[in-house]
Amino acid sequence: MSSRQAKKKESGHRLNSAMGQTPREMASVVANTLAASVEFKKGRSLMWPEWNESDINAEKWDTGKAGKEKDKTGKSPALHFFDDPEGKIELPNNLKIHSWKRPHEFITSTSPVVVKDETSCDLLSENEHLIGSELMRWIISEVSAVWRIYNENLTENKTTSTEPPVLAWKPWEHIYALCKAVKGHIPLYNSYGKYIVKLYWMGCWRKIVVDDTLPFSEDDKLLLPATTCEAELWPMLLSKAIIKLASVDTNGFAKRELGEFTVLHALTGWLPEVIPLQNDCLGEVWELLKRIVPEFKLPIDDKFESKPTGAEEKSRDNKLSDDKPENPVPIIIKPSEKGSKEKADSKDTGKKKGDKEKTRSATHSARPPSELSNPLQQCLQDFTSVPLVPQTVVYASYLPLHLSEQKISILGQMADSSEKLRQYGLSHIHNHPVLVSRTRSCPLVAPLKSPPVPRWKLIRQKKEVNVTDEAKEPVEKKADQFVEITTPFLNFRLNPLSLPSEGSTTTRRSSPMTSSLASVVEAEEMAQESSTYINENVGLNAGNGTQVNSSLHENITDVSNDNEAGDGHTTDGSGQAPNLIEKEAVVEIQQVTKQTWMEFSDFGRCFQTLYIFHKPNTYAYTYQKADFKVKTTDDRDRGTYFLCVDNLRPTEILLSFSALTRWGDILVKQDAGSQKGILTAEHFSWKSILNGPVILKLHTYVTKAAMISLPPGRHVLRFTASSPLGHHIHLCSTVPFVFGDEETVMPYLDKESYRFMDQATYLLRAVLKVMHNFSNENELPRAFEDLELAHYPQQIRAKHLGFSEQHFKTFHTALWRLMTEAMGNKVTHDLVFAFRVFTMDFSAILTPESNFMQDLKSEIPPSWQNRITTCVEEAASSRLQAWWRGLFYRKCLNGRKPGTKENMIVKGILDKICAIVEPNVEQYGVHLLRYMFKHSAASHEYPCYADERYRIAFADYAVTYPDQPANSWFVVFREVFHVPEKMLIVPKMYTNLQACALHVINNDTLEEIPWVCNKVAPFLYTKNMKGYTFIAEAHAGEFSVASGKWRLRLIGACNPLPSLSRDTVNNAFSMKEIRDYYIPNKKEIIFRYTVKAAIDHMATVQVQTSKSDVFIKIQILDNDEEVVSVTGKGQALIPAFCFMPNERPLSSHSSKSQVLVSGTKKGRISSGGSQKNNKTSSRPGSIAETQHSGESETTEEKMPSPQPTHKYIVQATVLFRSWALTDSQAAFVQTLKDMEKQEMKVYAEKNEEITAETHISETHLKSAGTPKTARKGKEKIAEKSDKEKSGKDRERLQSTPTSRPESQAQLQFDPNKPSWIVRFVSETSESDTLEVKKDTERIDEIRALKQAWELAEPGRAVKALQSRLQFVNKYMQKTSAEQTENIPEGDQGSARENVLSTSKIQEPQSSKQQVPTPKGELEPLDLAPFIRSIQSEPVLRDEQIIQQQALQKAEEIRQFRQLKEEILKQRQLGQSARNFQKQKVLQMYDDLQILLDKAREQILITQEAYRKKRLEAEKRKQEDHAAQEATVHLEEEMKTPSAQKRKSAKSGKKK
Repeated sequence: MSSRQAKKKESGHRLNSAMGQTPREMASVVANTLAASVEFKKGRSLMWPEWNESDINAEKWDTGKAGKEKDKTGKSPALHFFDDPEGKIELPNNLKIHSWKRPHEFITSTSPVVVKDETSCDLLSENEHLIGSELMRWIISEVSAVWRIYNENLTENKTTSTEPPVLAWKPWEHIYALCKAVKGHIPLYNSYGKYIVKLYWMGCWRKIVVDDTLPFSEDDKLLLPATTCEAELWPMLLSKAIIKLASVDTNGFAKRELGEFTVLHALTGWLPEVIPLQNDCLGEVWELLKRIVPEFKLPIDDKFESKPTGAEEKSRDNKLSDDKPENPVPIIIKPSEKGSKEKADSKDTGKKKGDKEKTRSATHSARPPSELSNPLQQCLQDFTSVPLVPQTVVYASYLPLHLSEQKISILGQMADSSEKLRQYGLSHIHNHPVLVSRTRSCPLVAPLKSPPVPRWKLIRQKKEVNVTDEAKEPVEKKADQFVEITTPFLNFRLNPLSLPSEGSTTTRRSSPMTSSLASVVEAEEMAQESSTYINENVGLNAGNGTQVNSSLHENITDVSNDNEAGDGHTTDGSGQAPNLIEKEAVVEIQQVTKQTWMEFSDFGRCFQTLYIFHKPNTYAYTYQKADFKVKTTDDRDRGTYFLCVDNLRPTEILLSFSALTRWGDILVKQDAGSQKGILTAEHFSWKSILNGPVILKLHTYVTKAAMISLPPGRHVLRFTASSPLGHHIHLCSTVPFVFGDEETVMPYLDKESYRFMDQATYLLRAVLKVMHNFSNENELPRAFEDLELAHYPQQIRAKHLGFSEQHFKTFHTALWRLMTEAMGNKVTHDLVFAFRVFTMDFSAILTPESNFMQDLKSEIPPSWQNRITTCVEEAASSRLQAWWRGLFYRKCLNGRKPGTKENMIVKGILDKICAIVEPNVEQYGVHLLRYMFKHSAASHEYPCYADERYRIAFADYAVTYPDQPANSWFVVFREVFHVPEKMLIVPKMYTNLQACALHVINNDTLEEIPWVCNKVAPFLYTKNMKGYTFIAEAHAGEFSVASGKWRLRLIGACNPLPSLSRDTVNNAFSMKEIRDYYIPNKKEIIFRYTVKAAIDHMATVQVQTSKSDVFIKIQILDNDEEVVSVTGKGQALIPAFCFMPNERPLSSHSSKSQVLVSGTKKGRISSGGSQKNNKTSSRPGSIAETQHSGESETTEEKMPSPQPTHKYIVQATVLFRSWALTDSQAAFVQTLKDMEKQEMKVYAEKNEEITAETHISETHLKSAGTPKTARKGKEKIAEKSDKEKSGKDRERLQSTPTSRPESQAQLQFDPNKPSWIVRFVSETSESDTLEVKKDTERIDEIRALKQAWELAEPGRAVKALQSRLQFVNKYMQKTSAEQTENIPEGDQGSARENVLSTSKIQEPQSSKQQVPTPKGELEPLDLAPFIRSIQSEPVLRDEQIIQQQALQKAEEIRQFRQLKEEILKQRQLGQSARNFQKQKVLQMYDDLQILLDKAREQILITQEAYRKKRLEAEKRKQEDHAAQEATVHLEEEMKTPSAQKRKSAKSGKKK
């Protein structure tokens, strides 16, 4: 094996086998994930392996010495032959197999060969008996089409050239036998019968082994396609391999012979895009065909008025295509014209490309390429060998005629399409795909130019007058829309009829119907017609036009195959017109496919599906992903993938999906929905719960492709693929993209999108343009306008009319931040002045400016301190401020005038900023736009803001968990995170644990973040003091769990993300587990436990019950106040709670404890800061700083503040009485109650004995003459000593397990009995600081109360016991007396003595031992009222007694009915009385309301009169005041004339 083959085998690059190669430097992720080792059993063989040329070269074609004894003729004396291990192929039902034969059995005249004629591919002439099979028609049609696509020009040049043409594609080169896998190989006949066929299937080229057994019918006809050469075997061998693929992909021809399987995909690897043709979308389909299919155009030549010949036209098209590759014209590149490019490509791709890499056929150009939108694409443009223009081939197919169709509408469509197809030479019965080779929007022949009109005729042209009574309706000329279809079945077994269509133009010599022999006569007649008739027939439609085959002018050459008719007279591909029948016969031997033009409207009626085959090797970026599974069940394979694409222009991505739904004996459910492969694509964002909408959904059994069109910007799509046995995905695009799982795609989303960077740079360029032109008087206004349009366009202004001021303030603030950052955060007067001049915004508050101004302020004089300003001073300061503002404003206006001093200062500052910002435009632009997005709602209207949905930042935190036993619950992860600012966070888990849940707790409020779909929902986290606790719990289930890894990913919108409260993640947890049986009680309390913590301790509390449907509630009480509570069904969890200590360390304690306390106080309770600098404590959130510890010591020494005491109780209760016990469980619980009571009584006896012994001496020491005060003091001292002793005894007793008394604790725990489990989970390092005990406070209080009573009154307990025994003995005597009535007299005396003796004996011993509770019954209950009275003697119940009983019963019924009627009557009377009373009360309220309205009206009248009186008084007062002023004014006027006379006199004297 050569080194090149070894490298190719190691890399396993999938794209090399897809007839193309993607460069390694491409940005798109290209990986090979096809599992070559996947094995699916089908009969006795494995899944078809991938193609490997080294395996072909090492293949053993025969066995033993048979291969060596072959002669040159290919015959072999071997008596055994190769049989396909997969068995015989399956054929459709209409092809009945009678026998199987080897080639030497039916080829007798000559020796069999694989290839004999290398210049033709005629699969129609000898296979007319197979045309009834849909599968055979598709094979013949598509093989012929591939031959035409690659070898069309080569066969046309065959007659002109002396050398045989070098074919670009040879179908027999897919077959290998007795040859090496080299370029241009020819397979030889193998007498052993083993052949290998290379076909494309499930994303790569496959090696398919076939034998040479061929099926024959009863008529001894071959049931596989064959050529005209009898000895050729390549069509049969190739068809057998294709049928193998088709039988797998179409479920063995169960419903239709050929479902979605396409032969062209298997032969070339081109990806089929399926587009259904619908009437309402024909316009879009026509535009699509015009873009991707070559278009026929008239030649632009003034000398010739006719169309050139086919050879001249195609040579001209080839020249144009070399100059302009984007022009959609056919390009056929011969191998001799490739040069060095093909050699380079062949070196890169190796032999894996196959024979189709010999030529790169560009028969059809594809959609226009997207322009390069990023530097990556620009650099790729230089070294990539893939054409920039993707190439396509277009097919169209129509449905077969089903006579069993029940829908009338479909039958009508079939009838219409069948009629149209017959007009164009096709049969609706023989459905097959046709190749759409060209489109046409113009006539086939250019119209003749009209003779020039003399100028004198153009003066006062005479208008044409149509003399008619009816209004002339304008005739709308229909646009020419034609498509050229190519098929070998044109006019096959059909005599086409030419019928006039609705929109066609009629000529004088056209007839509605013509015979098949009219073509020659019609052509001869047309040659004799005048030019006027020819002009009328130039624009003939394909439906009823006539063929123009004669010369129209001296310089007009013969019309090529473009001038075909629509009346059934077509041409072949040779370029010669079929004027003679002899020529037609000669040409048909060389060329099989035929073409005809069809009107596009008829094309839409006849054909239902459009197949667009895309060539993957013509796309710059490709990616393939495959996933196959080895399963024999009907479980569906589901895979989730993500696609990220970012482009400034619209993006088109070709997606191909192949599904493996059936393989051999591996079958799935017969439900059609379960056998389909489904691929859905939807918009996806990790920051949102609601995804979608779904933009693509593919259902396929084989392979189907679709084009995804995306608008400009960044997009993230989620693909969900499912298929029964496996699937393959192939993506192609002209722009870079990223495809894969989350780990592959998510790192690319942390960067800014292209649109964001474009918008940011655009904004900053506009700012820099203003700065550069700040001294240019002419350009500065225009620069300011461009800047305003850049950050506040007109369309945004129209939407946000009321937010313009806010947007401008935000932009100015962002600009100020940019300027200060560029100047190194050094704020000067010149910088502030430059900003004010630039923005002319004097209302913006600049924080650095205020700090800068405060530093320059002088201190306030002492005389002005604590002084109240006067009105004059305030007015003066206001005037000074106004004057200063006006001065500063005028100074800023001068700053914008070029040539002024202020402008020079501003220009200098702006130039410095430009010099710093221009090298880092993207960085500063991002900061500017980010600030605007954060503070301005109007900026959200920018197009790039839509890309923020897909921008994410993430951080991972991984831990490991140990092995866990079955049915165990454990904590996997628990950490505290601190949020630096308000942000959206989405937590996500990655684990193999089946039952694992994540909880997030706000430590300040102890509230849990809500869940959606059993996951923590995306939530807007705000900054708090204690942070957020993330805890993950898991359950092992029925089987044990092996150790593994668990990972938490925090996904946010941007950095910084929440920070961990310590350096590393802790994964060591200790658990305190308490189990006990459930004893029902009145308060439905399951348990109560007290919790004490030595330090701040965070714990997780989990409760689980043996019954899964019990509703329980967990509470944590602090001083009998509920702090947090959680409810659950079967189990409940408090994820995180911090237990505080009751006492704080004093100043006398060690410094270590002081540091620990201060650290926990600051980290867990108050500050919630980080613990990165602390090495003494490993708990989350703790801080150890010597400075804080010193401060705490000094503060505690000076002023000791009382610390709040905490008394925590964990309590669980049953809700809704949901824990019902069975009879056996209730009996078990009753025994537990009895045992508990008995042991409590034993404990009470022991306690009483201890107290009696300790206090006997104290009672005798008391003296009668002692005063009460002294006695009380002594009693208090005695109580203290007693409490100390009792406390010691209590500690001794409590040292035993408190969950259940000793005798019960010894019982074995039974999980079938009603039980519960409570777990306290804490970190291993802090497990010793938490103490959990059973809450016995109530029992201790009762015991202490009894002891206090005994101490206050010694012997009280003994007296109470004696009185109780007397009461019990009293009732025992009564019950014993009743029992002795039935005892004989001799035994009664002994019974009495026994009772008395027992009572007497029990009384004196009652003080020492406990008398058991008597089990005798108390006074019997009188049951006489409940017992039916019985007569002393029985009486026979005869007819008389029965009649009396019936009469008595009837009388009782009558009395009952009478009583009922009286009761109903009384009820009716009561109801009427209540209604009357109700009406009376309502009437009373109405009367009261009327009286109230009258009183209110009277008050209003009085009020209005008083008001008028006051107004009149006020008016008189004003009139009096006005009269007084008038008199005063008159008096002043009387005085003023004399003064004026004096002044005039004085002035006269002066003169």
